[in-house]
Amino acid sequence: MFHKGARSRAMRNLQYMAWCSSHIIRSIAGSDGKLRKVTQLWHRCRDTFTSLKKTCRKLGIGFWQYLEDRVSRKNSIPSLPDLIRLRVRESPG
Repeated sequence: MFHKGARSRAMRNLQYMAWCSSHIIRSIAGSDGKLRKVTQLWHRCRDTFTSLKKTCRKLGIGFWQYLEDRVSRKNSIPSLPDLIRLRVRESPG
């Protein structure tokens, strides 16, 4: 589990990565095809993480705890599809 300091460091690292990627995109700007491809990749990555964060929130799982669990390969938290299936089975209806 991330401590408060580790979480803020992770956020700073993500912000730095976003800043760096925007500068990389600008440096590639000479070629419209490359720029479009890099921009599309960046948007897809951002959308994926946003979706993952929203899903974790809906399932009551900490986003950072889930990421740490997956990156460290501990797999102590069940996968999101398994949790969704479990919720569907448990829901009245």
